[in-house]
Amino acid sequence: MSASAETSVASRWDIVTVAMMTGILAGMQIGKVAPALPILRADLGLDLVTGGWVASLFTLAGAAVGALIGASADRIGPRRAARFSLLMLGIGSLWGGFSDGLTEIMLSRSVESLGFIGTAVSCPRLIVGAVAPKDRNLALGIWGTFVPAGMTIAMLMAPVAMPAIGWRGIWILNGCLALAMIAVLAWKTRNASWTPPDAAAAPMSPLQGLRLCLGRGGPWLLALTFFAYSMQYLSVTAWMPSFLMEARGLEYEIANYMAAAVVAANMIGNVLAGIMLGRGMTRQTVLLFAFAGMALCAAATYGPWFDTAPRIVAAILFSAIGGLIPGALMAATPVHAPATTLVGVVNGLMMQGSNIGALTGPPLIGAIVTFVGGWHGATWHALIFCLVGSVGAVLLGWRERKLDRA
Repeated sequence: MSASAETSVASRWDIVTVAMMTGILAGMQIGKVAPALPILRADLGLDLVTGGWVASLFTLAGAAVGALIGASADRIGPRRAARFSLLMLGIGSLWGGFSDGLTEIMLSRSVESLGFIGTAVSCPRLIVGAVAPKDRNLALGIWGTFVPAGMTIAMLMAPVAMPAIGWRGIWILNGCLALAMIAVLAWKTRNASWTPPDAAAAPMSPLQGLRLCLGRGGPWLLALTFFAYSMQYLSVTAWMPSFLMEARGLEYEIANYMAAAVVAANMIGNVLAGIMLGRGMTRQTVLLFAFAGMALCAAATYGPWFDTAPRIVAAILFSAIGGLIPGALMAATPVHAPATTLVGVVNGLMMQGSNIGALTGPPLIGAIVTFVGGWHGATWHALIFCLVGSVGAVLLGWRERKLDRA
């Protein structure tokens, strides 16, 4: 039975599930760093800025060539692209677990970054091809939870696993899980097809598809808006355990459980975005509400006004409200793709913007906190990029209204 979104009688939620499992594994490779960061910094004598680079280097490949990887994934097909991505995640994580120093950890994280961006661009293509059009917003909204879901699992595991197997054992375990997932993905999608209705057109090379997408305004606006979101969200979550331990005096285990709650809250917004869009709310409205909420909650988290408990509540709300943004943006990739065969290219360009923000955000926060001498400096970081994201949301809304009139 074809899983094409345009021709399938019913949505293949089993394929959506296995794509989600793949994405969650990729998200775990982000989440495993935050609990280990205080230990890594202590073991290797890293300052805040260098520690931020360890956290963010995972996004290097996506920041550098995300759109081209998306075009290549469209060319070879989502099944093969997803399997190759899992292979890169597995190799990178195992290499990091057996590494001898900071340089090897950095290099291994770069390999993992190839796997992450490959997963991020191929799995949505699996999902778009596996669900009926009426279920697309919901399915892609659910897909938007893959990063916070994976991060939450990794952060909840850390207080138990870290004393037992150390950070190296966590890296090795994650590598083995990624390699095992290759077989699960291959088996579950063995009889499915992702040939879209416009596939009869002359095939395009990755560079041709990339040029076509770069000539449209929508993909650029998706990338800009996701950049503004990731600049804040992954910066806050990567540093949350350190912030709670260093600035608020929490113990390691409590700090990581609270940080995991912050990350997990993001999934609420991811799913809610799909529901809101499905009920007729415009993408611009969802995005503007989310950026305004993130700005207020970031000020409450890092400003000088509250004790620890209200700050944690504000951080949880920051994450939950912010979750509306990836849910809304990921549901927009089919809207702004010039053809169904180019969904991966648009998604790759959007993820490139996201990964640039994730790559530069954590070290930038570390530099700001170091420069001003306190975590209150992170408030200005959030406010600036909420403003940038709001501009992107307004322009994206204008673009979609223009498409509706065409």
